[in-house]
Amino acid sequence: MSDTAKRFRIARNFHAKHDTGKGLSRYEPILDVINDLTSDDFADDLASSVLAVRDRLSVLYGGTNVLSGTTKFLWAKLRFPIVIYDRQARIAIGTRSGDLSGFYDAWFDRFSASHDTIRDACRSLIDMRDYTCDPVTATPDYLSELADADWFHHRVFDILLWHEGIPDGG
Repeated sequence: MSDTAKRFRIARNFHAKHDTGKGLSRYEPILDVINDLTSDDFADDLASSVLAVRDRLSVLYGGTNVLSGTTKFLWAKLRFPIVIYDRQARIAIGTRSGDLSGFYDAWFDRFSASHDTIRDACRSLIDMRDYTCDPVTATPDYLSELADADWFHHRVFDILLWHEGIPDGG
């Protein structure tokens, strides 16, 4: 959990006074909420299901809006079908702050329009095996499986949106 919080830069939204400050392990309340969740828990209505988790985490962490952090912790645990909500992606898509349903509708519309290009770009990664950090692990089969995974296509699109949404081109 700590690695996820650092990687996504969300630790500041989950103040330690609400976990270690109460004698719990860091992020223990988050683990208690998300530990038993599966992808099936988000199959019927992604936005409403994510918001329900956000509401539970918000109560545990002092009532703050932890929507972005919630989606990032859920993505780290489940990957698909979770879609990460953050400020830069929201700006790139052009939806209102906090409107998760609108964000997801716009996100999936734009993803669908770009999916063939994203899939093709991901498949080209297979030819980059010699340039990976660990060519022993990055076998052609491993890279092929990764390049065809829906969660990976979503994450590539997330990163594209994140860069597009950086003010002044970052």
